[in-house]
Amino acid sequence: MDWDENVWTGSVGGIAANNYGTIRNCWNKVNMETPYLRLGGIAGWNYGTIENCINTGNLRVYNSAANRPRVGGIAGATEIKYDSQITNCVSYGTVRLKEGYNSNTVDPVIGGICGDIYYPDNEAYRSFEIRNCFFAEGCFALDVPPNIERILTLQNGVKNNFDNCQITGCGTISATYVITAGTEDNCGTTQTLPYGPSLLNAMNGYVSASNDPSLRKWKTEAGGRVILNF
Repeated sequence: MDWDENVWTGSVGGIAANNYGTIRNCWNKVNMETPYLRLGGIAGWNYGTIENCINTGNLRVYNSAANRPRVGGIAGATEIKYDSQITNCVSYGTVRLKEGYNSNTVDPVIGGICGDIYYPDNEAYRSFEIRNCFFAEGCFALDVPPNIERILTLQNGVKNNFDNCQITGCGTISATYVITAGTEDNCGTTQTLPYGPSLLNAMNGYVSASNDPSLRKWKTEAGGRVILNF
């Protein structure tokens, strides 16, 4: 998927540009390269719930005029006044900036799961949760100066002390698909893993605990990567 470099606004996602409802049991394999403002493996902008989803597509963003691009392995950005959630999701995709990105004007916001958390000024906001989500260690390939923040899970929520934003049971995936619990640096709080140290146990543990028959189980493919069991 590719777009005109002169276009700089809007949302692009592997499943939906903007999600106002629930995206569940979905898998994006598409590599996306775009100058758009919000880019996510599943949804560009998330106003609702993304649950039990996987992104294996690589994401790359161009310059975005004077606007700050928001890029995330699952969602580019989330608006929290809608009680939004990203739950039991995993991203293997590389998140990167196109070579030559000019970071001297506007720094991008990049996350392994969610790029940015947003709430409108003068709006009563509700809550946002990232629960039981994991992304590939070393998934950021930023060919840019060091003033770009290498955000791991999200950008503004914890840093700005939004009390209604929570990250629980999240972490990174190593090359051997072993997971490591999140830390103060990448989650804002030290994380624990409720369903065990292997990625398959973590993903299926959540599905089993939910007792929701509409959630798909996960399996491992030949190379060991965890994928949805369609």
